[in-house]
Amino acid sequence: MVAPGEIAGVPSVVIDDGVCLIFTMVDAGGKVPTVTTGFLHTPISASEPFGSPPVTWSRTSDLGSWVETVKYAARNNRTIQLFYDLEATNPYTIFSGVTVQLSVLYGMSA
Repeated sequence: MVAPGEIAGVPSVVIDDGVCLIFTMVDAGGKVPTVTTGFLHTPISASEPFGSPPVTWSRTSDLGSWVETVKYAARNNRTIQLFYDLEATNPYTIFSGVTVQLSVLYGMSA
């Protein structure tokens, strides 16, 4: 079951290793603790569509606009809104070997 969370604030980019953009955000109103989240933004290489219904990835997907939304907001001190799961996390191991637990991100708006 999804435990919906919502936060609005200015993001701080932690790392962008070319595969995953990881960032943190503190609620502008001080209502919730800091959220650390991120998302893969490089397409998955697959010879055929997979899943049911089929899922395909391309460089023209909305994930590119998410990258620009987060980076623009961080550079220009702009507030964005995130929608995430309060309970679910995904592990991601960065190039240095450190594993970070990322809140599951469902959407964002500027």
